[in-house]
Amino acid sequence: MTFNADMTDKVPANESAALQAELFEQAFELHESGCWPEAARQYDLLLRNFPDDSELLAGRGTLALQQGDFTQAALLLSKSLAFDPEQPCILSNLGLAYAELKRPDEALACYRRAIALSPDYVDAYYNQGNALKALKRPEEAIASYQTALGLNPRFVEAYINCGSVWLELQDYTAALENFRRALTLKPDEVLVHNNCGLALQGLRRLEEAVRSFDKARALNPRLAEIHLNRAYALTSLGRLEEALLAYDQTIALNLKSAEIYRQRGNALEGLLRFTEAIASYAEAIALNPQQAEFYVARGNALTQIRQLEQAQADFDQAISLKADYAEAFWCKAVLKVFAGCYQEALANFDTAINLCPEKAEIYVDRGNALRDCLRLDAAMLDFERALALKADCAKAYWSQAVLNLLRGEYRVGWRLYEWRWLDLMKAHRRAFPQPLWLGEEDIGDKILLIYPEQGLGDFIQFCRYAPLLETLVGQVVIEVPPSLFSLMATLKGRFTLIKLGDAAPNFDFHCPIMSLPLAFKTDLAGVPNPAPYLYADYLKQQLWRERLGPKARLRVGLAWTGNAAHQNDRQRSIPLKLLAPLLRLPFEFHSLQKECRPEDERLLADLPIVRRHDAELMDFSDTAALIDALDLVISVDTSVAHLAGAMAKPVWILLPFSPDYRWMLERVDSPWYPSAKLFRQPVYKDWRSVVAAVVDALQKLPR
Repeated sequence: MTFNADMTDKVPANESAALQAELFEQAFELHESGCWPEAARQYDLLLRNFPDDSELLAGRGTLALQQGDFTQAALLLSKSLAFDPEQPCILSNLGLAYAELKRPDEALACYRRAIALSPDYVDAYYNQGNALKALKRPEEAIASYQTALGLNPRFVEAYINCGSVWLELQDYTAALENFRRALTLKPDEVLVHNNCGLALQGLRRLEEAVRSFDKARALNPRLAEIHLNRAYALTSLGRLEEALLAYDQTIALNLKSAEIYRQRGNALEGLLRFTEAIASYAEAIALNPQQAEFYVARGNALTQIRQLEQAQADFDQAISLKADYAEAFWCKAVLKVFAGCYQEALANFDTAINLCPEKAEIYVDRGNALRDCLRLDAAMLDFERALALKADCAKAYWSQAVLNLLRGEYRVGWRLYEWRWLDLMKAHRRAFPQPLWLGEEDIGDKILLIYPEQGLGDFIQFCRYAPLLETLVGQVVIEVPPSLFSLMATLKGRFTLIKLGDAAPNFDFHCPIMSLPLAFKTDLAGVPNPAPYLYADYLKQQLWRERLGPKARLRVGLAWTGNAAHQNDRQRSIPLKLLAPLLRLPFEFHSLQKECRPEDERLLADLPIVRRHDAELMDFSDTAALIDALDLVISVDTSVAHLAGAMAKPVWILLPFSPDYRWMLERVDSPWYPSAKLFRQPVYKDWRSVVAAVVDALQKLPR
C-alpha cells in the first residue's frame, strides 16, 4: 500500500492567519514525524474550527488510512475532494481506502482520475493494477504494473504483484522473470523466493523450486506456507521422506487443513507406511467429514493392508456422499478383485465406466480383472478401448504385454513389456548416461552392464541369457542382488560380478535383465533352455548331505508361500494347513522357506515330519545346496521354483487359476524349465484340487 501525505501550506485567510498557519504546520509536522496520536488530536482540534478545509481533511483522512480506519479515511478524503477535486495524491489514497473496504470498482475510478490529472503518477498506476487484479481483470492489471515499471524500473512491489498475476495466469516464465527482477533489487524478500519456487514448480523445474523454497525457509522458518509448498514440490520429485517432514513442519506451525492431511497421507502411502497413512486420512475426515475423496483415499490404503471390510465401508460412505463418484466405484471394484469377488468387481467397474466413460485407466483395471477370469479376448478389448482414449496409456500397453506373454505371443509381448518403465517400474528406472542396449547396436568391443529388476525369481530366470552375450559383447558386467551373489558365481561364462549397491566399473551400454528376451528376439520356439545353468557349491553340497544324513525315503522340498509383499501373493501362496493330505504321505519333507508366517509357525510346531532349515539358509547358495540334496521340489510360484528349475532339479510348481504370464495357459510343462511340471487350479481359489493332484502324482512315484 503506497500512501501519499503531500500537503501544501495554504491557510484560510482571516484575522488570526499567523496563529492558524502555525497550528496547521504543527499538525503536519506531527503527522510526518510519526507522532500519529498527537497529530490526530491536532487535526481534530483544527477541524472543529475549520470543518471545510480541504488540506486538513486530506491530512486527517490520510492519517486514518495509515492507522487502518478505512471507513473514516474514505469519509474524510471524499470530503477533501469535494472541496478540491484536483488532488491526484488524495484520489490515490481514497482509492486505497476503498480497496481495503472491498470496493474495488470505486477504488479503480479514483486511480483513473488521479492518472488523468497526473499521467506520470507511478503509485497510481501500481494501485490501479492492484484494483484490476482484485476485479479479476489480469491482462489490464499487468499493463498497469508495466506502466508503473516503465516510469520506475526499481519499483520492487510492482514486479512482485505483476509476477503474481502472471502466476495466476499460469504464465510461469513471465512470473519467474518478474520475481527474479524483484530479487535483484531486494534479495532477502521471503515471499518472492517462495513465489519463485511456485513459478519453477509450474515449469516442472522441481529441483530449482525446492532450492527457492529452501531460501525462503532460511529467511523465515516460521512461515508455514513455505513448508507446505516445499512439501508439494518434494512429493512431485518422489522425495517422500523429505516431503513428509515438510508436511509435519507445516502442521506444527498451525497450518492445518483437511487437504494437507490428505496430501500427507498420500506421501505416507507412497512410502508404504499404510497404517500411518490411514491415520492421516482420518485426520482429514475429522476436519471435513463431507468430502467423499478423503474416504476413497483411506479406503485405498485399507485395501493395501487387506482390511477389506473397513475399506468397503469407506468406499460406500464416499458413494453415499457423492452418488455419481466414479472413482469410488472404481476403487471398490479393485477391492473386490483383491477379495477374489470377481463378479462384484466387474459390476463395480461397469458402474464406474458408465459414470466416467472417458477414463482410460478404469478400462485397464477392468481388463486386468477379466484377464484374471481368463476372459482374455474381453480383456484385450478393454486395453484397446483404453488406448483409444489415451494413446500413451502406459498401463494399457503394459497390460497388453502381460496378456500377450501369457498367450505365448512372445515377439509382441516382449516389445510391449518395455512400457513397464512408464508404469509399474517407473519409480525404479535407473538413470544412466550411457545408452540402453536392446540388441540393435553392434557392441562387440564394448562393455555391457546387466542389472536386476523386480524379484529374485525373475533374476534367476533371465540370467540364462548372460552366457549368450559372450559372443556379442566385449565384456559383460552383471550387477547381482546380494542374496544371489554366491549362487551367481556358478553361472558358466566370463563375467564380472558386482553386488547391487556397489560402484559399477566403467561400461558403455546397459540393459535391465528382463529386457534380454527382447534383445535376443525370443519367441516361444526359441527360449534358451540350457538347464542346468546354476549349481550348488561343492563344499556346501557336502555339508548339507552330512546334515541330512542317510536317506531312507524320497526327499521332498516344500515352499508354500512367497514374499507377502508381492502384489499377487493372495493368489499364489497356499496356507500350510491345505497341504495336510500331502504331509500324510510316507516321504521325508524339508521346508525350503526362509521365513514362515505366524499362522504357519503354529502348525509347523505340530508337524515334526517337516524338517526346518531356516537358520541354515543364509543366502541362495545355501538353498541351492539343500535343493541339490533333495529328490523333488514342490513349490508355489516363487524364487525357490525358479532356482530348482535353473538347477534342472525335478520341480512341481503349483499355480493359481490365473497364473503369472511366464507359465502361460493349460500347459503342464514349461519351455523355461525342462524339469518342471505344472499343477493348475481348475477354478479360482481351488487349492484343494491342486493338492489332490500332487498327492496322486506322488503316490505314483517309485519309492
